Amino acid sequence: MTMTSNDRPFVGHVCGRNEIEVIERSGDLVCKTRGRILLANQVVLFVFGAASTAGLWLSIARPATLTLPWVWRTLLACLALICWPVFFRNLLGRPRFEVSGGRGEILLFRRNTDEPWMRIAAAEISHFTIEKRTYKDESLRAENAVLILFTTSGARRALCASTSQELIRSLAEGVEGLTQR
Repeated sequence: MTMTSNDRPFVGHVCGRNEIEVIERSGDLVCKTRGRILLANQVVLFVFGAASTAGLWLSIARPATLTLPWVWRTLLACLALICWPVFFRNLLGRPRFEVSGGRGEILLFRRNTDEPWMRIAAAEISHFTIEKRTYKDESLRAENAVLILFTTSGARRALCASTSQELIRSLAEGVEGLTQR
């Protein structure tokens, strides 16, 4: 089975740790990436972005200081072109989805804005399910739970993933209650 963009969780990743937090506020549910995870990602992106930019600059502007073959220069340029845009995009906020208790709709936000990137009305929601996905690393095998939304048109969207089965189960119950699905 090939993975589509709708199979990648909107919030969090299938990985070896819990990356999400769920907050209840004023009758709504909010699911977002944990702040510590975002901070750790930002530090890694900054370090790799700065190191690759410095290495590229030294190898081009001052070849006597650092001589690198064109393959390594290209690799450093690609790494910088990946790290910096993601770093600056993350400064705009972390992805989240909100479930409105009053209207039962789901709002998807890519960053900290008042206007959602996507709005899924309660009438468009068919049902929710929890799928199990396994994250495999050399020394780690972690089972993740992924909350999947199905629309009445048959589309599916992975909303979030976590290693905490209880958290996803609790979130699914809350979302089903608010959307009445």
